[in-house]
Parts: sequence; structure tokens; C-alpha cells
Amino acid sequence: MTEEPVYLIINATPDPEKMEQFIEYNTKIVPVVQASGAEIIGRFKVTEQLKGEGGPKAVAIFKFANPAGVEKFMTSDGFTGLAALRAVAFSKLDIMLSQGM
Repeated sequence: MTEEPVYLIINATPDPEKMEQFIEYNTKIVPVVQASGAEIIGRFKVTEQLKGEGGPKAVAIFKFANPAGVEKFMTSDGFTGLAALRAVAFSKLDIMLSQGM
């Protein structure tokens, strides 16, 4: 039995006073994602909120072969090594593991 792929969905709100750190983080995280073997489905800037309030300003979607790949990525030196920068760059960050319905 083969495992279904899983998707890491990231909803983020950068700290508007820390845009330099946000740009630095985005530059550094891409090679970490690529080294994990994940496929970058997309990285998006939210241009308009059509319904609701206070939604994210950026969304990223990464495809992994299985949940173990996500675990390996989230515990990797590359990801954990960016924790301090991530804490400064974002005022809100939600990271969710998702599967197809």
C-alpha cells in the first residue's frame, strides 16, 4: 500500500516592521525546502481579502511524499536553525499538515 502525498500549508503574516528579516527568511528557507525533497507547489502573496478579517498576508504550499518527510523537514538543522529569524520575521505563522479529501 502506498502512502498518499501530504501538503504542508503555511499561512503567514510578516511583521511589517521587520520586512528585512522576512525577506532574509524567505531567501534562506527555499534551499532548506528544496533539500528536503519537497515540491514547492507555490508561494503566494495575498493581494486581497475577499471575506473575513485578519487573514494571512502570505501562503506557501509544499508537497511531501509522506508525513515522515514533513517530520524530517521540520526537525532538520536547516529548519530549526532558522527558528530565531522566523520568530522575528512573522507576527503570525500557522503551519498545517494536510492531505487530499
